[in-house]
Amino acid sequence: MTGRVAPGWYPDYDAPPGHQRYWDGERWTERRSAAPTSAPVEARVRRVAPWVLAAVAVLVLVSTAVLVVGDDQTGRADNGSTPPPASSSPGSPTSEQTEPDDAAAPDRRSWTVASVVDGSTVELDNGAEVRLLGVEDSCGADFLGTLVLGQPVALTRRGADKDADGRLLRYVERNGTDVGKRLIQRGLARASGEPHARAAVYRRVDERSADAC
Repeated sequence: MTGRVAPGWYPDYDAPPGHQRYWDGERWTERRSAAPTSAPVEARVRRVAPWVLAAVAVLVLVSTAVLVVGDDQTGRADNGSTPPPASSSPGSPTSEQTEPDDAAAPDRRSWTVASVVDGSTVELDNGAEVRLLGVEDSCGADFLGTLVLGQPVALTRRGADKDADGRLLRYVERNGTDVGKRLIQRGLARASGEPHARAAVYRRVDERSADAC
């Protein structure tokens, strides 16, 4: 018979667009199917998804690295290049804490730590006691000793000269490392509430560090 439509799948005009119905050559059957238009899209999504996740992970790692480096640079931006000024009333270490004599050694940039008094205080080889500025509740005396005991350190003054106990208030640095911030990073000390130049950096480090005391 001429003019007969060949069997096959044809658009199903009784269903929503995209659906098909099978023609057996003589009549419509009950075999219906949606056009396979979604499979390629889903396949493309599956191929692209891993790359998108990888890109997001890289962005997160880069952002974290930038934040950490920024903290380190901020902490080192005000490193002391000159010794702290001599005490206004020099005296023996037993009567009053004194700093190294700048007039006697104008080119001297560092002083040796003779002992560790506690987790936030060191004693210099001239008998002066120095409390780490911006640090409190420290349990890291042993770790502090491994960093500075018997080693030359640089002192930087930012703000008040002494605390209520007469100890010098200074940032203490060993080979460019901020010792106070390192104690906080290890969870061996907390950032104090006293105002000082690196307070914001110390607080951010403290918030990210687990308590090890």
